[in-house]
Amino acid sequence: MPAQFCIILRGPAASGKSTLAREIQRRSPSKTAVIDTDLFNWSIVPGEDNKAVVFENVVALSSNYLRRNYNVIVEGLIVSSEERGALEQVRKLALQRQAIVVDFYCRVSKDVALARNEGRGKGIEPRQIEEWWDLAEADKANAPASLIELDMDDEVGDVATKVLDTVTLGGR
Repeated sequence: MPAQFCIILRGPAASGKSTLAREIQRRSPSKTAVIDTDLFNWSIVPGEDNKAVVFENVVALSSNYLRRNYNVIVEGLIVSSEERGALEQVRKLALQRQAIVVDFYCRVSKDVALARNEGRGKGIEPRQIEEWWDLAEADKANAPASLIELDMDDEVGDVATKVLDTVTLGGR
């Protein structure tokens, strides 16, 4: 049985994090849970602005799935000042289980993020995408773990293969 893994996908809105997470989940040789931080902001409590409650739920879900031997992928626009150590808690939980933990940054140009946003139909204003893009870029320097950058202009299947190869080989 392959080693358990925990992947954190950071990056700007419309970079392809959700698409990549689902592709990794589909290709994973064992059960894999995708925890999308946007779920809390868009579906559970639309417009949720209390990021502390969002990330408390991310930690709780991650813990539950890790204890049940699932792989875990946490994805979303993750700004270090907003998550206030929650991802470090997820990382510690995974490491206690001897899981492989890797942080990735889904890199995409601002122009591509804007173009992808237009096609998504979520009604997000371009200025908001630009603001989130800037926040995500700044977040790279604040991330508590080293990030492996992914070129999201590549085919999603190729990127998923790179991610799975990285976690299969034991991370960095």
